[in-house]
Amino acid sequence: PYGATYEATRCNGPDAQAGTTQPVGAAAGCVGGVAGLYDMSGNVLEWEDSCAANGGATDPCSVRGGSFRRRAFFELNGSSQACEVPVNLERGAAADDVGFRCCSP
Repeated sequence: PYGATYEATRCNGPDAQAGTTQPVGAAAGCVGGVAGLYDMSGNVLEWEDSCAANGGATDPCSVRGGSFRRRAFFELNGSSQACEVPVNLERGAAADDVGFRCCSP
């Protein structure tokens, strides 16, 4: 989300020890490759449109990017907030560190 090298406290992940979500842009160094692209790692795990087609509450769905509380379950190239690593949660799961990343021009 900000370069090729993982920096443990650059975004709002567990290493930053914020203990909760932060307003978009609060982690000033967590800026993507274009102006105005913030928090593409950390803050909340991001749901993606990848649920199993059955439509039940227990269907596995993917989330990515890590959160203020949880690292992605696998590490990739030293990054515990790796967007490349999907984590499965049940479709009906709810938590204060799981949500959506919204973009607006």
